[in-house]
Amino acid sequence: MIFLLLLLLPSQLALHFWPSWSLINGIRIDYLSPTLYFTDLIIIGLFLISRLRVRVPLPVIIFVVLNILVSSSPLVSLYKWFRVLEFFWLFKYLSLNINFSRSASSSSMFQISNLKFAILWTAVLAWWQFFLQHSVGGLWTCS
Repeated sequence: MIFLLLLLLPSQLALHFWPSWSLINGIRIDYLSPTLYFTDLIIIGLFLISRLRVRVPLPVIIFVVLNILVSSSPLVSLYKWFRVLEFFWLFKYLSLNINFSRSASSSSMFQISNLKFAILWTAVLAWWQFFLQHSVGGLWTCS
């Protein structure tokens, strides 16, 4: 599951939802729309099968609740804070499960080589788009 996550992390395969509050003057604003990325589903799957739970300090919870309450778009704020928590959990999960030392186990080295493959994939895409001077799009980016 980590291999799939690391491979698809650079992609933007997602399902956008367009509630009325994600429109401004009738125009869809993508950063206001809740988006369910395929990588989100993988992270949620990892969360469900993992025993790792993250404790959020009370001052942070108070700050987040106040931020959501005073926001001009509370639903967008709630969604974005969920994303922050999701990636914080992912950081903790990866930092505990991937050993970056030289004496790492073979499974950790396999995961590191998968990360290298994902980085190479993204770099090739970036260079290709740079030389073409336009977005490649299509199946390459999974968008």
